[in-house]
Amino acid sequence: MIKEVTTSRAKFPKNLQLYGVLAVFGPNIVASEGHEWKRYRKVVAPPFSEKNNKLVWDETVKIMLDLFSNVWGDKPEVIVDHFLDITLPTTLFVIGIAGFGRQVSWTSDLVIPPGHQMTFKDAIHILSSNLIMKILLPDWAQGATSHTRKVHLAFTELKQYMLEMANDRRNGDMKEERYDLFSGLLNASQEEPIRKKDGPLYSYVL
Repeated sequence: MIKEVTTSRAKFPKNLQLYGVLAVFGPNIVASEGHEWKRYRKVVAPPFSEKNNKLVWDETVKIMLDLFSNVWGDKPEVIVDHFLDITLPTTLFVIGIAGFGRQVSWTSDLVIPPGHQMTFKDAIHILSSNLIMKILLPDWAQGATSHTRKVHLAFTELKQYMLEMANDRRNGDMKEERYDLFSGLLNASQEEPIRKKDGPLYSYVL
């Protein structure tokens, strides 16, 4: 029964009204069906590859070696109060390079670049930690508290970072071969253009 439901999409379409809340980043593969879903799938499927899996593995090793060498260094003893203090940043750093193609480490991205109000590292950390709140909270409540304003700012900042990265990679003089998901999505979208209002660049990578 499960196989029948998951493989026969035409017979068991999604109730798109239930998925509307997931369109906070724009129309996307999760909140679509039919021909629209097929169009998105054609764009987002190619980036999932063994090369990207290898990138995840290699970068995870680099991140952990960086932690051992440059953060803990020669300390005779290291005390970790909570395991999430290690696993959460590690996950975000891996997402940074394997998801977005942007190198982030324990000691980098400490200065806010011109034209921004927070670093890329902080933006992705805040938004990923509060994604459910961002999805469920209506627009009129985004500025209700200092915390909701910070989450909204992180969303705006990450979107700006992604647009900048997209423009740099599309307009760069040298086309570097990349295996991160974001670059793969951009390459795929050259053949199947994404309309300006579409949201795969945000919702898919996130």
